[in-house]
Amino acid sequence: MPVMLLAAAISALLAAAPPSDPCAAGAAAEQLAAEISSIRHGTEGVTPAKGTENEWKQGLGLLDEAEAAGKVGRSYLALDRLAAARMLLGPLRFLAEQGDKPKEAVKALQAELASRQPELAQASSSTLPLAVRAFRDEARVQAPVYAHTVAAWDQIEDAMGALFYGAQARELARLAAFEAGLRFPLPPAPPKLSAAGMADAVDAYERDLVAAYRPPVSADKHQQFILASAALKSARELLAAGSAEGALWNYLKARRYGAAITRADAPTPTREALQATVVAPIAGDASLLCRLTQQVATLLEGETVPEDRLRVADALVHDLIPAYRKLVSGSVSAKPVLAKGAPAKVTVTLVRWPYT
Repeated sequence: MPVMLLAAAISALLAAAPPSDPCAAGAAAEQLAAEISSIRHGTEGVTPAKGTENEWKQGLGLLDEAEAAGKVGRSYLALDRLAAARMLLGPLRFLAEQGDKPKEAVKALQAELASRQPELAQASSSTLPLAVRAFRDEARVQAPVYAHTVAAWDQIEDAMGALFYGAQARELARLAAFEAGLRFPLPPAPPKLSAAGMADAVDAYERDLVAAYRPPVSADKHQQFILASAALKSARELLAAGSAEGALWNYLKARRYGAAITRADAPTPTREALQATVVAPIAGDASLLCRLTQQVATLLEGETVPEDRLRVADALVHDLIPAYRKLVSGSVSAKPVLAKGAPAKVTVTLVRWPYT
């Protein structure tokens, strides 16, 4: 009997052990495929509200990307693309189906969000890979922020605004619940992230971004500046919520959006050069690195690769991944020290609606 128990224990340990492939998804791959299929089924027969047809089409395109990534084993990219698709398709479907009774619909949204609040307050489990914890923390921290806007939209009697942003809050809450239940293989030990180092990195990149945001780049890349700034703001919110993982992911997103500004003078790379670049493995939980390399592989596919995709892939390989390595290794640059008595420099950027 003791021998049988020992054998069972060894089998259980082997089943829980990290796979040899650091990007393997295990049972989560089937969960992702089922969720993508369910979301697609829910879009059938939906006629998007007038004026939202382009966003609906964009959401379907993101869902296609999620499905394609999942089919070739790029599960971390599939999860990211699925989340982006849901943030459009869920709210737009809700608008299409509930737009004729906005008051009742808003109350239903608020009731569901209130019921999910205890779950949203819970930190992500250490049994999830770092990337999934980062994605879930982003969703659970942002859901209440979106929910808070519902009352403001409702107060000014903007039914579409209340329904759309309320439905986005609900989608974030549902995403957090879905991600919490994903059965990825038990990850190895995660890298040790310093909250102080993370905060310094966010501040340093913001300085670099603002310094590079000058004509002609400031005229051509305004949208990228807004997206990068929003990601930096999210990184700070996640740090305040105690999620260095979520902050790290948003910091990397800021660098991805801001690359068009901070790396505007970088030469256009060739596909061959990017494909020949070897991304060295990292010790421990490599899930976030998997998310980045899976996107690079996807960007470089096809008979021809347009310049914009080459530049994004180049930024991932030569900017985001090195920045990620610095943070997880603890070798981040220290804050610049102002000379005593020197005035602090403040840059104020005024942005007029609706360009934000």
